Amino acid sequence: MSSSNFTQALKLTINYWDEIGIWSKNKPILKKFLTFCSPPPCIFMQKGLINKLIKFHHTNLILSLDDLNHLLSIIENTSYVKTTTVDYDEGVDYPISFGISKIINTKRHLGHEFLTRFISRFIENTYLILKQISYEESDRKIYNAILATRELAFTNIVNAMKSENKLPDNTKTTFLKDIQRYREYIDNTSHSIEASFWRVFDYLPAKENGSTPQKNNEEKIKKNKGDNEKNTSSPKKKRNKKISLSENYVPRVITTKKKSWNTAKKEIESHFDYSSLSLQSVLSFIIFVDQKKPELSNLLILCFLTGLTLKKAISAIRTSTHTETLNVFISNTPTDSDLCSEIELKISPQSLLHLDEKQLTIDKLVDKIADKFAYLTRQFSEFNGGNTLHFDRIASNSNRLLTSNNDDIRVHYLRGKIGFSMSAPFSYISMTNEEVGTLYKERFDHLSKLLEDTCQKSLKELKWDSTLNLQSLGSQRLPTAPVANFFKSIRNKCYMTHEKFVLLKNDQLRIDLINLQEIYVYFLEQILFSNRPDGEKSISILSDVLIRKDKNSINYVEYKTLPIPELYVKQKQVLNQSRIALHSHFDCQYGSNEATSCMLHFLKNGGYHPIYSVLNRQILEVLNSFDIEVLSSSKNTLRHLSGNTLKHDPITSRALLGHNEDGFYYSSPASSSNIASNHQDILEYQNSLIKEFDLKVLHYDFN
Repeated sequence: MSSSNFTQALKLTINYWDEIGIWSKNKPILKKFLTFCSPPPCIFMQKGLINKLIKFHHTNLILSLDDLNHLLSIIENTSYVKTTTVDYDEGVDYPISFGISKIINTKRHLGHEFLTRFISRFIENTYLILKQISYEESDRKIYNAILATRELAFTNIVNAMKSENKLPDNTKTTFLKDIQRYREYIDNTSHSIEASFWRVFDYLPAKENGSTPQKNNEEKIKKNKGDNEKNTSSPKKKRNKKISLSENYVPRVITTKKKSWNTAKKEIESHFDYSSLSLQSVLSFIIFVDQKKPELSNLLILCFLTGLTLKKAISAIRTSTHTETLNVFISNTPTDSDLCSEIELKISPQSLLHLDEKQLTIDKLVDKIADKFAYLTRQFSEFNGGNTLHFDRIASNSNRLLTSNNDDIRVHYLRGKIGFSMSAPFSYISMTNEEVGTLYKERFDHLSKLLEDTCQKSLKELKWDSTLNLQSLGSQRLPTAPVANFFKSIRNKCYMTHEKFVLLKNDQLRIDLINLQEIYVYFLEQILFSNRPDGEKSISILSDVLIRKDKNSINYVEYKTLPIPELYVKQKQVLNQSRIALHSHFDCQYGSNEATSCMLHFLKNGGYHPIYSVLNRQILEVLNSFDIEVLSSSKNTLRHLSGNTLKHDPITSRALLGHNEDGFYYSSPASSSNIASNHQDILEYQNSLIKEFDLKVLHYDFN
């Protein structure tokens, strides 16, 4: 799970309202909206959220219909104003509004009543939780508590409606082990009624200069603790993120420094690393530990098989006390709210639970066990040469020693840490914990043969159990409908509309025809070039190649130069000819500057009205008007399709997606890669898509 910036994100929304001129005049109602729903700083997303709340309004919802209609009126009557650009992730920075939208998008099949009851319960419970959680609690724990509240509300509503015979008995809910974990998320937060989150939170904008109202917040906390309390000693430094900010602090959602090659190279395993270990020395040490301290051998073998650090392994053991699987928290994940925050390794934790001493904190327990291994290492080194066998060094050498330097996403899942080189592919690759298990089993079988008859008890207890629960990992944005059928339905609609046009020759059919062509080209671009939908920062230049600049990700500068398949060239020529014919028919001038952007065409009051540089939602509205089913609720679904398909071809994937790490850009002068060879690989992939999904050029005209 990525780090949340919940507190700063709320202030950014206030800042956004302040910039568009609605905050000071409508502060009471906007404060309610912010408190109950945490909307992101985007007027279109806020409008969509309000419409959803109206559509699925429940009589028990804290926000009344009058409140919602008032909010909608404010938003709809707001003029466009250019505002400060900020980077944020809705899932982790605005978890309440995201939770509402996610349940509506993914659980619509459970019916209208379920959605109304869930939204009401989730908003109310979240509000009550944040009235108890201390303001000084970390944003990450606050995010976990909100996530837990959402999942518990979902389970409670489903169970209640099943008991009322309003939902089928086989309706799935959250697993019991997950419910326990979610309750721990809430219980593990520090509580303070006097200094709770909503009592202390200052409803002030976060200005671009990065100044934060920390002083006011601290004064409020002190005041709530009592006027008679005196601080005679100098205040201790607090580790909490909110309190320790400097005056010049700029939150991550405003500006982010890109990761560099210096970060990346620390995560790359190398045969030439002077501190790397030999396989024989590690095997000898495992046997030595099994003989001297057999109670520690399981932990050592587990970390060697997975690559888990000692601290991560101990944390996993503690959180897996009541589970069948070993649940490992995944660190360094990119900011994508659809991604799992932990992986359920199908390994029984039972043989490891004896290591957990509940009275100790994780850090103290790790130090205690590390001391034991340090003593064993010193004993072993007295009679064996080579590099020192530090525990985490053994774990970090697992991939190099056991599986011949595999460099796919499974390595990163097993070690519970997404490395810099995989942070972008991680967001796009979809798999299951069983697929990750294939790498574990490969390592396990190899290690079992090497150890022969030793450590057999430990190996038996750490064996992968494929019968345990299957967990989906990674991207949840792949197409939910057949891609070939989607493009075929657009073509069929074109042909049917063209037949009608030949008979009737009316202007509405003429408009429908070209809109279908526009939509077809729009989705061709997404599938062949893996483009994001056009936004304010999107730039496309078509020549012999496609040059594309897009908005930057947290850790990546996104730009690419791609080959153009012949099918797209022909289809674009057909579209441009149709545009010229349409403008000529309506006696309008058609400029070449619109040639690279998607357009839509409408008849209004008997006249022709084009829309240039349309938004994705407008495309989907027109698509819906033709009764064509969308591929997925995600606007990046075809981009995720490519990322997932190319998961074992990282060079082609990065070139196609435009994920360019510092020092790795494939077409830069200093790059060791061959741009001609890379373009050939991309072109082969594009042509494979054309063949697989039966993509064709739409040939017809208005004559």
